[in-house]
Amino acid sequence: MSALSFPFLSLPLLLVAGVGFAVVRRFWPAGRIAAALMASVAATVAAGALGLTPWLSTYRVTAFASCLVVAVLVALVLARQRLRAAALGDGRTAVDLAALALGSGLVGARLLFVLQNRAPAAADGSPRPWDLATIADIDAGGMVWYGGALPAALLIIVWARWRRWPLAVTADALLPCALAALAVGRVGCFLNGCCWGTVCDVPWAVDHLAADGRLQRVHPVQLYESAVTAALAAALVGARLPVGLVTALAISGYAAWRFVAEFLRGDHHPGARLTGVDLSVSQGLSLALLVLGAVLGWWAWRHRSVTDATTAASTNVPVGGPRT
Repeated sequence: MSALSFPFLSLPLLLVAGVGFAVVRRFWPAGRIAAALMASVAATVAAGALGLTPWLSTYRVTAFASCLVVAVLVALVLARQRLRAAALGDGRTAVDLAALALGSGLVGARLLFVLQNRAPAAADGSPRPWDLATIADIDAGGMVWYGGALPAALLIIVWARWRRWPLAVTADALLPCALAALAVGRVGCFLNGCCWGTVCDVPWAVDHLAADGRLQRVHPVQLYESAVTAALAAALVGARLPVGLVTALAISGYAAWRFVAEFLRGDHHPGARLTGVDLSVSQGLSLALLVLGAVLGWWAWRHRSVTDATTAASTNVPVGGPRT
């Protein structure tokens, strides 16, 4: 995995600068931004001079991190358009939601990976060492999509209820954005060399360096998922469907694909398997989401006329659901 490394102010020092700026702006909102910046610089210099934080650190810019940034931007631009079309918010709202989803998603995705991979790794049965630095090193690979998607979805549901948004309309607006972001993110997984596929001899197989140093030909399953999620996102963005049906199709479509894709994944670990059945944890979650998607689809279709009329009256959206 290639990366561009460069020295810059350390992350703790940048956090001190950010906190200093935020505190001044919070308790002195009438003050000028220049004053907040001066307070931020003063706090930074004091923290560095007193030895509370290091001055410099080395940063890495990897292909995975770059794709993650692009994925967030794609989701942000698309969410801004769809939220406006559904009369749910503006660009600021989209930024807030993106920050909420990104923060909870990264933490949840990484934690689920760590929990799944605490199985013994050494010959003597000793557990895999997980320290804070290892857990935080997402560039090294190791995040589970469902681990990030589920807490992000729960937080957005809480946000929607707080803002008194119709949940079905909110989900219809945002789920295609999440699929579009995933399509870009999986390209980062491919470039990073994580989430690799099973060994195969198809003409489009790609090289993968196994843990024992052998070079294998494997399915580019990351690119498969990128293509599937991009196609699903594009189809749902342009669809004219009853309220709630976009959500049902997004959940069911991805869950069905993920269930199949797990058979093509070669990166499974013992902790990522369900006990008693030859299925992965992600496949178990996919089956549950397939049931949820089917129930939501039945509800959306059964209540399509009432839901569409109510939504149009409450959000000024044309009957038939939000349009983009």
